[in-house]
Amino acid sequence: MSGKKTTEKGNGLVQDPASICEPLEEYDDLPLLILPKIVLFPGQSLPISSLDGLQTVDLHLAQKGLLRVGVISQIGESKKKGGSRQLSMFGTEAIITGLIRLADDQTGAVLKGTRRLVIRDINQKKSGYSGNVVIVGDRPFRRTAKFLAETKALKTLLGRVLKLNPSMSQESIAILYTTEDPAVMCDLIAPTLSISIEEKLEILSEFDLRSRMAIVMQHLSREVELLRVASRIQDEVRSDMQDNIKKNFLREQMAAIKRELGEIEGEPEEDSLAATLEALPLSRLAREAVDKELDRLAAIHPGSPEYSVSWNYLNWVKELPWESFDPKKQPKKTSLASTSRLLNRNHYGLKKVKERIVEYVAVLHHSGKVSGQILLLVGPPGVGKTSLAKSIASALSRPFVKVSLGGVKDEAEIRGHRRTYIGALPGKIIQGIKSAASVAPVLLLDEIDKIGATLASGASDLGGALLELLDTEQNVNFSDHYLSFPFDLSKVIFIATANTTDSISAPLLDRMERIDLSGYTLNEKVSIAVKHLIPGIRSELKLDEEQLDISAETVGTIINDYTREAGVRQLRRELSAIARKVVKRLVAKNRSIPISSSSLVNYLGQPRFFNEPDSRLLSPGVSIGLAYTAVGGDILFIESRRTPSSTGKGGTFSLTGSLGKVMQESAQTAHTYILAYANVLGLDRKQVEDSNIHIHFPDGATPKDGPSAGLVILCALVSLFTKKSFPGDLAMTGEITLRGKVLPVGGIKEKLVAAHRYGKKRVVIPRENWLDLEELHDEVLQELEIYPVDFMSEALVIANLLDFEKLKVTAPTPLKFQGKKSLHMPQASTELPQFLDHL
Repeated sequence: MSGKKTTEKGNGLVQDPASICEPLEEYDDLPLLILPKIVLFPGQSLPISSLDGLQTVDLHLAQKGLLRVGVISQIGESKKKGGSRQLSMFGTEAIITGLIRLADDQTGAVLKGTRRLVIRDINQKKSGYSGNVVIVGDRPFRRTAKFLAETKALKTLLGRVLKLNPSMSQESIAILYTTEDPAVMCDLIAPTLSISIEEKLEILSEFDLRSRMAIVMQHLSREVELLRVASRIQDEVRSDMQDNIKKNFLREQMAAIKRELGEIEGEPEEDSLAATLEALPLSRLAREAVDKELDRLAAIHPGSPEYSVSWNYLNWVKELPWESFDPKKQPKKTSLASTSRLLNRNHYGLKKVKERIVEYVAVLHHSGKVSGQILLLVGPPGVGKTSLAKSIASALSRPFVKVSLGGVKDEAEIRGHRRTYIGALPGKIIQGIKSAASVAPVLLLDEIDKIGATLASGASDLGGALLELLDTEQNVNFSDHYLSFPFDLSKVIFIATANTTDSISAPLLDRMERIDLSGYTLNEKVSIAVKHLIPGIRSELKLDEEQLDISAETVGTIINDYTREAGVRQLRRELSAIARKVVKRLVAKNRSIPISSSSLVNYLGQPRFFNEPDSRLLSPGVSIGLAYTAVGGDILFIESRRTPSSTGKGGTFSLTGSLGKVMQESAQTAHTYILAYANVLGLDRKQVEDSNIHIHFPDGATPKDGPSAGLVILCALVSLFTKKSFPGDLAMTGEITLRGKVLPVGGIKEKLVAAHRYGKKRVVIPRENWLDLEELHDEVLQELEIYPVDFMSEALVIANLLDFEKLKVTAPTPLKFQGKKSLHMPQASTELPQFLDHL
């Protein structure tokens, strides 16, 4: 589109560029960007926006695919009203490398300069400006010895400037340090020089490289001098600041001397603080530290930063509890019967845990002192570990303090920071003692297992700090770096919680007595919800029984369809969500929807969990195992598939699902076992050897490891090659050996509770784990058929993967329980393994 001649003055448009430079290429209608008071050089990247005086239509050209533009500079405005703009006749060809959308609908772009250009003519269009331009290069020259010397001098000057003021981008600095091309040096350093736009245009319009180098070196020499002067001024300012600090110190010394001579009175606040500290029953070492700090405070000027550090330290000492713990002055001892009632009122079930807590309270009442035994409550989230610790504090009439160790990575968070650090504070333990206002609180160390990775890495002495803290022989003189004197923690009752003990170091675990809290059964969760959670929510939201009426049946549906957790934390969230919707309807005076199993969708949305498939839906190669995680027990599906080997010289064996080293070794053991006993297991050994086997554990993003998946992996492989389905009502756990033995594993209680929660009817466990059954709920024992096994072959028979009639052996029978009194040591299997003896 042709346009009219622009009224802008081109500062003398060039008709014949060949007279001053080397023409390279010509454009008849190149889009132009006019930058006010800005010069773009070749090789320079420049972000611009419409705020720089650009018309929006200028940048719209780039959106139409016109990425190559000419960039010229606006030198100034005409002094006459309505006059034209003063434009440079020299500019730079540029490429728009990207467009960005700024705030207030502004448009931005990033320009990258490429080559110099000369303007022959400028046209104005509706869409912006365009011009008849010629792309030009430098005039030819000879690389003489003098030219090389000038290049070296230019690079030396550049190095001095960059050392004094490295304000350029890292990319440009790297190029300047590595390039030997003087043209690149000049174009990259010119935009950063402290010179006027006219001087920059002089550099841009100089097409003789040696002359351009001379101009740039002249400006660089001046730049170096300016930077040296600025550096000298900064040194003088820094020296003046040091003199001021010295004068303040001398004034503080003078004030201290005057106080000693009695010429000025002490500050009233200082006197009050000193009197309060004098009245405290401090230990000898604490008294010495406080007296020393008081003397130091008196010698410091109140305006000094050191004054606030000393003042804060003394206030921390003042606010700590210093009264010695006297059991006779404590509230009347709570009887063991009332302690039991308190635990039963606040917690449902947990019979053995409550008995141990009552014993703990009895020992404390009888001896009158802390025995040194640290309780470690281990269990999945939501089973009541923290609330049990609070109940212990209530039973002992002691204040309760919770210290969270999750995310603690530094010893200083336990022992405190030294006062030489800015913003130093005591550690979490001393802070907890202060908030409790007692030297004998119940202090809960929450999530002590979360520091395991830090202890293993040896990055700090965090383990040593915790060992000192939990040892009654050492915590009498617990050392906090901030206090700088020992503090007696021997009267504190420490209780720790953890989801699992795997990450707790052996020395630290040895300091504590482990008490396991397994997950709740369905009936227990329903009872907890009806007796504790729902009444608590009614009280919190001021609802009566008629307004929030949730039946036990509805609670069971919520548990099965929306939570399925080991504890009851998520269950409480779901019940609270229902209650909030009820309150919303009451406030809006809308008709209330009755809360029932069928109407839960209106309150909680679609169900999140569904029943697991039964045996008819399990395909060959799939088995069901039991897992123990930090959030309780769970079931785990193991999938296996085979494909014929393409080489005919043996297949491959691959594992997926974020498996750890131990679990990978279990899979290798199971694979070797079926190769060794293929004939007895009814398998084609050649087919097993020549198959590509792939075993996958779903939920691949979750890391999995542990020595309890070997038995279920074996069943998946045998099911794959026999083409027999694994029973959907059966789950199993156990480690295996190459001899065919089943070894004991951990987490049996949590695993069996998970099997019961997911509706499994039969469970296979190692025979040596039978003692763990004593800790299980009667409800779980009575509703599960439990098979203790010694050998892997027994598990295969139970899973209907081996024909026991063909082998002429008796099928294993499950243990049946009528109650805990019926628990007895199961007889070891002797008949079934004998069929392997001939091998």
